[in-house]
Amino acid sequence: MYFYESSFEGFVVRDENRNAVARVAAEADAREIVAALNLVHAMAGRFPGLKGDAADEVGRLTEQEVDGADLVDFIAGQLEWDGDGRFHEAGEAAVPTVVIRPTDRLVCPHCGHEGTPGDRPFTYVEDAELLRPVKGVEDGALLVQAYYEVSDEGGEARLFCPACNRTFPVPAGLQTEFVD
Repeated sequence: MYFYESSFEGFVVRDENRNAVARVAAEADAREIVAALNLVHAMAGRFPGLKGDAADEVGRLTEQEVDGADLVDFIAGQLEWDGDGRFHEAGEAAVPTVVIRPTDRLVCPHCGHEGTPGDRPFTYVEDAELLRPVKGVEDGALLVQAYYEVSDEGGEARLFCPACNRTFPVPAGLQTEFVD
């Protein structure tokens, strides 16, 4: 099951192992994400045909029938809608939307360092794969092309604090722009 909690940058949606699956600025967004993920999880348990992993004796995927009326009734029993058109899990009290405004300065949540540009600035950290063609092997050396392509399938971007040597997420609501 999924849940959300507040954090210094907004709200974090987590799975049952406490892994972060989403970070959002508005609490209403976090509630909708949790409701949707928990709905999908519950539907897969109630309607095994939705999983699409049933196979026949030869191993081919087979279609499984799911009664549409039962599915609609199930969804209607799992979700409720707020006055502003947002949905949440049935039985939860509606909570007003909270929006976290973007910050106008960066502060390390671990040590309070402000990372000003002239005095030990923060470093933007982003995992990325560099794709370099292999040219061959010569005299016991692997020859790799000097130029590279970047695959942006990397991990989540974060900021490195030089004062405490720890990282933290880019605050919610801030847009990242790359400049020269």
